Amino acid sequence: MIKISVNKTLSLAAILLFASLAIVLYVTVRQSKNVKEASLSVSHTEQVLFHIQKLVLLAYENETGSRGFVITGKKEFLDPLYKSENDFKKELALLQQLLNTDNNNRQQLDSISYYIKERISFSQQMVETRVKAGLPAAIKLVESGKGKFYTDKIDSLCNKLEATEIAMLQLKKSATNTRLFQLNFILYSVLLGVLILSFFFLYNIYNDIKNRRKTQKHLELLTRQINEAHDAIYIIDADRRITSWNKGAEKLFEYSSLEALGKDVNTLLQTHISEEEIAVALKEIAKNDYWSGELKRVTKSGKIIFVRSSSTTIKDAKGVITGYVSVNFDITLQKELSAQVQHLANMVEHSSDAIMSRGLDKRIISWNEGSEKTLGYSKEEAIGKTAIELGMIRFSPEKILHIEQEVFETGGWKGEEEYFRKDGSSFTGDVTANAVRNEAGEITSLLFVIKDISLRKTLEEQLRKINDDLEQKIKIRTDELIKSEKRFRLLIEHSAEGIAMTDERSNLIYRSPTGYRITGHTSDEYAIGLAHPEDLPVIQGKFAEALNHPGTPVEFISRVQHAKGYYYWCEGTLTNLLHVDGINAVVANFRDVTMRKISEQKLIASEEQFRHTLDNMLEGAQLIGFDWRYIYVNNALVKQSKYTKEELLDGRTIPELYPGVEQTALYRELEKCFSTRKATHLESEFEFPDKTKYWFELSIQPIPEGIFILSVDITDRKVAEEKRILFTSIINSSDDAIVSQSPEGNITSWNKGAEYIFGYTEQEIIGKNIRELIPDPLKQEEDLVIRKVADGEVYKHYETQRIHKDGAVIDVSLSISPIHDSNGIITGASSIARDITKQNESRRRVIESEENLKTIFENTSEGFVLLDVNGTIKALNKTATHSIIFNIEDEEIVNKNIFDFIEADRKKHLRLVIAKVLKGEHIEFDRMHEEPGKAPMWINYTFNPVINNSEVTGVCITGKDISELRRIEQERLRMQIEEQRKITHAMLKAQEKERHAIGQELHDNVNQILVSTNLILSMVKKSPERTEQIITTAMNNLNDVINENRKIAHLFVAPNLEKESLLVQLKQLAGNMLEPASANVEFINDHFKEELLNSDVKINIYRIAQEQCTNIVKYAKATSVLFEIATVNNHFIMKIADNGVGMTAGNKINGIGLQNINGRLGLFKGTSTVTTSPGEGYTLEISIPL
Repeated sequence: MIKISVNKTLSLAAILLFASLAIVLYVTVRQSKNVKEASLSVSHTEQVLFHIQKLVLLAYENETGSRGFVITGKKEFLDPLYKSENDFKKELALLQQLLNTDNNNRQQLDSISYYIKERISFSQQMVETRVKAGLPAAIKLVESGKGKFYTDKIDSLCNKLEATEIAMLQLKKSATNTRLFQLNFILYSVLLGVLILSFFFLYNIYNDIKNRRKTQKHLELLTRQINEAHDAIYIIDADRRITSWNKGAEKLFEYSSLEALGKDVNTLLQTHISEEEIAVALKEIAKNDYWSGELKRVTKSGKIIFVRSSSTTIKDAKGVITGYVSVNFDITLQKELSAQVQHLANMVEHSSDAIMSRGLDKRIISWNEGSEKTLGYSKEEAIGKTAIELGMIRFSPEKILHIEQEVFETGGWKGEEEYFRKDGSSFTGDVTANAVRNEAGEITSLLFVIKDISLRKTLEEQLRKINDDLEQKIKIRTDELIKSEKRFRLLIEHSAEGIAMTDERSNLIYRSPTGYRITGHTSDEYAIGLAHPEDLPVIQGKFAEALNHPGTPVEFISRVQHAKGYYYWCEGTLTNLLHVDGINAVVANFRDVTMRKISEQKLIASEEQFRHTLDNMLEGAQLIGFDWRYIYVNNALVKQSKYTKEELLDGRTIPELYPGVEQTALYRELEKCFSTRKATHLESEFEFPDKTKYWFELSIQPIPEGIFILSVDITDRKVAEEKRILFTSIINSSDDAIVSQSPEGNITSWNKGAEYIFGYTEQEIIGKNIRELIPDPLKQEEDLVIRKVADGEVYKHYETQRIHKDGAVIDVSLSISPIHDSNGIITGASSIARDITKQNESRRRVIESEENLKTIFENTSEGFVLLDVNGTIKALNKTATHSIIFNIEDEEIVNKNIFDFIEADRKKHLRLVIAKVLKGEHIEFDRMHEEPGKAPMWINYTFNPVINNSEVTGVCITGKDISELRRIEQERLRMQIEEQRKITHAMLKAQEKERHAIGQELHDNVNQILVSTNLILSMVKKSPERTEQIITTAMNNLNDVINENRKIAHLFVAPNLEKESLLVQLKQLAGNMLEPASANVEFINDHFKEELLNSDVKINIYRIAQEQCTNIVKYAKATSVLFEIATVNNHFIMKIADNGVGMTAGNKINGIGLQNINGRLGLFKGTSTVTTSPGEGYTLEISIPL
């Protein structure tokens, strides 16, 4: 691209600007001249048309006046006649003046002048004939048709002249429009050229500014993202001194930014790393620009933490390393969890119990050291084989199936079975089987724990046999003792239990042979003294208790020293029989229970080991009794419960600890397990009293004491699943195209947005190369982008083009970022594309619209000035210097105060107006501006507040020259006064007409009937015998008078619209006046709302309908009349149409009845329209605004 210096660019732009202004000025002057010429030409033609139409109206007025005088003989018809004669001369003179340059039109005007003279002459002849020869002669002259011929001829010639003028007007307008189009084309071409060249000159400056802003914005965004990141991110220089420290680092290491900046990072954080390790890391990062590893560091509070640290180099423009960016993740908890998991694994591996697992195919997949010791098979021998193949079990297929079914249905199985070692020996094992499930809850394997309980079984069997034998012997000995003392002593001497007798001081009196055998002592030493020193106080207490409760056996258990020096466990009872004659001793029955205690201690040790395992499990373990109280909880459960162990075991029930739990599905599952005694496995969300919610995976097993529950906190997994579902939903519902690709460019994922934008379905596009969507000219650019993304760069919102399935090229905004695997290796790229084709088109239209608005703003006929709150001019157009701020020529006034340019007499008023507008008011007023030597000019000023964010920030002033509108308004006012005068005159005529009609009705009808009645009544004296007949006739005549009076009252007295609606009154009027004249009447009033009319409007509507009905009866000879009334668009509309004889255009416009109607309509700013022609009926339509 050609680069031009800034100075040359500005110089060329200035030259271009002046050249453009010169062309624009020339085009503007030419346009103004053309517009002025066209306006003068249109005005001339409109004046000609106006005077032509006036000639036609004068011809009809002349004919109407003459005919009116001929028919009525009244001189008031001569006024329009004589007035039309004078107006004829004026109008002809004006037309001749306007058409003096057009010979053809002047010839037509001469013809019109001739027939006007003949029309005037004939009218004068008609008047003279009416005066001298009377009505019949004058009517005969009218019937000759000469007057109508002259009028029609004038109308025809005027219409022809009018058509000629209209055609010329169209030709002038067409020529003017052509010239305007040519000039506008030149203007827009120049402006387009200026725009292109301006873009060429300013591109380098604009591009530089744009790039700098973009870079600055990117840096600010990156800095803000780093500072707000949750991970600890810091930057160090080449000397490892900290230069940047984000909030994540402050949170993790507890040092503030001020405390960390400038410090050696390893010294500050006491990093456990040697200089050799640092040297190796620096060497790796220098080679790969990246290093990652785990470090042990110390926080400000002295806490030791483990972090995973990733460092990336920072290089200057020459590629020299100037520093490093380090991202640190806290992995302390992860390390601790890993150690705990390893510890648990070691516990399982080194457990003395045999712990193994098998898959669903029955083959062994794990085998601990306890299994090797218990069963004799090594791990290599066992894994991959079934238990039957190994020979450790000899179960029937049915039994194996039964065990599997119970595990699958309940989640576990427990039993005691015989197992076989590698050497062929067997043992009894206490076996527990549990199902192992995956995240989906599916069983993937079975876990077996086998304990060798052979010894315990042997001891139990021996103890059972001993107890059985003892019970049998006691029974025998008791029977013999009852029979004889000798047999009793034999029983004692041969009893399995030892028997000893002491005095009250525990001195030995007697010891049975069994007692000697158990104790090994033959001397009569102090019996209690043989007790273990730790147990001696207890035995002494038991002996004292026996002394205090004669006859009541007191149980005891104690370690007693054997004659050989070891201690054995002795259990028995002490019975005070000192009071029994023949015995008089404290009798002790005792036996050696050492083997039992050893078994119990082993059992307790095993239980302790089991309890320890439970207490330290990662899963929560809890045992709940049938009374819904905790019997046992392990440490993991305590952490999950949000209570201490003491609080959980203080005797409160589950509902008391967790109010509202009874309403949950989990509680119902627990109840079900209590009642059915069947195991279950489920995932459930649980809400704690503090309103926090967690997800748990629960395995519930019934046990004799109640139920046993293992719980695993799966909240993180659930949250991750929800996020995954949410992300998937977001991607699938996004309108943007979200696409991932392999390093080779093959498409690996394709969402609905991509399908919508590019047209390809997922099945069509997956596996294809992304280059198929790229236009050929852009493929090299795309290759460069992909290479940079493969190096770790990210592209955001760069605009390019892609190809739709139908071949269309679309504009897209594209963001591309690399995809990393868990080891940080780039495995592909992800791109987000947004279709901006319509956006770019809209942007282009907005630019065009802005240019058009600017052109309109500069060339509008109204002046615009924009002020800030201080009165400073921020913008104005050219017209403003002729309508708002006067006498300013070339002076630059933008950014100057408006009061520096306003006349002194306007300043005070203008300050008051602007102050009100700044308070939010809208002000408009007209003002006359006068300048010496010029005509006064009226300006309409409008002041409006400029509001931004609900705050007034300035004033917009509009100034419009309304001098011509003022002149037209004054002319309109004059015409309104003249029209009102005519309306008043017409109303007076109508009143005279009504009076004349009333008088005529009274004279022609009522008076004649009364005179006739008077004559009839006078005949009573002459013919008394006819009195009854005469009175009957007189009564009939009086009834006729009454009816006539009612008719007159109905015609001329206003109807009572308060009692009956207007519609009813109109129907009655039509029925009384039209139906007697044999006219069929129809009403249409579907859209009529009478409530919108006031009483004055209703009266005048009624009178107008009455006037039109009178005209129909007198002149129309109609057989059908249609009344259509409606209230639409805030207007009352009434149409009265008949199918009568109709009338000519002259009578249509100038009839007395129509003038009376228009006079009434004028009171309410209403209008009338008449449609008629001879033989085609007559339609009157009136409209009154509401």
